[in-house]
Amino acid sequence: MRFVLSALLTALLAFPAGYFLPWWTIAIAGALSAWFLAQRLAFFSFLSAFLAVGLLWFFIAGYIDLQNQHILSRRISELFFHTSNPWPMLILTAITGGLTAGLGAWCGALLRNITSRKKQMTFGKFYGQRT
Repeated sequence: MRFVLSALLTALLAFPAGYFLPWWTIAIAGALSAWFLAQRLAFFSFLSAFLAVGLLWFFIAGYIDLQNQHILSRRISELFFHTSNPWPMLILTAITGGLTAGLGAWCGALLRNITSRKKQMTFGKFYGQRT
């Protein structure tokens, strides 16, 4: 359940952030969602943000691409992939956004683990220090 909530929160934060702010602010959206909705493993935070923003960017890029009859995506696809098919560019866009948000969420989850009191006590006991 936290996986879905984290993905929804990431998408809800990433959409206005990407619309009004620079593109890389989706990493901050992923970090904030991972910070507030802690999951069992940091990988789940990465995966939820990756899927949320990857799908978000795929559908936004697809919508924009349909509005201009695939002109730009076909030209860029010819440069990169030597084909006039626009789908590889949409997939590459989704992967770029997903990786950015996923790495931001991973960092947010790891920072939460480092700064939480429970983890600090475990870390101190592991090295034999008194807490």
